[in-house]
Amino acid sequence: MTTAGESTGSMARPRADLRAEFADCDLDRHLALFYESTATQLDTVAAFLSYGLETGHRCVYLVDANPRSRIENALRAEGVDVAAKLDAGDLAIRDASEVYLDEGFERDGTVAELRSEAERSAAEGYEGLWVAGENTWAFGGETSFDEVVDFEVAFDAACPDFAVTALCQ
Repeated sequence: MTTAGESTGSMARPRADLRAEFADCDLDRHLALFYESTATQLDTVAAFLSYGLETGHRCVYLVDANPRSRIENALRAEGVDVAAKLDAGDLAIRDASEVYLDEGFERDGTVAELRSEAERSAAEGYEGLWVAGENTWAFGGETSFDEVVDFEVAFDAACPDFAVTALCQ
């Protein structure tokens, strides 16, 4: 999937087209988003989460480089009633360090935390779990790229019976 746009809210294609791509694709369990601008990142993430919410999935966003308010504003621009979705438990916005790095990156603990999110989503009757996580933390610390890839493989293996789609940024 490709996107364009360099300034906030300015995309070469309408946002509806981006959301339609999510609807038209048979999404893999694990997606990677490489982006050149924050505007492109936010437009893509907002479309991803909006579509996930619209289709009955519980959505979790893990913030790192972006402030929480920027994610909320992007979702509002996409038409999501953020306060209502947060209050209902349909949407959670969490600090990535709580999940990935509470006491340094620990693959098995992170996998267990995300598996718990998937189990909670299933138990509460959602169609599945959609996770969008900022992985910018991995570029400035002691965690190697191989460790991040190993974590992603372990997470996929830990949740084979749950409908999970993850968008790593």
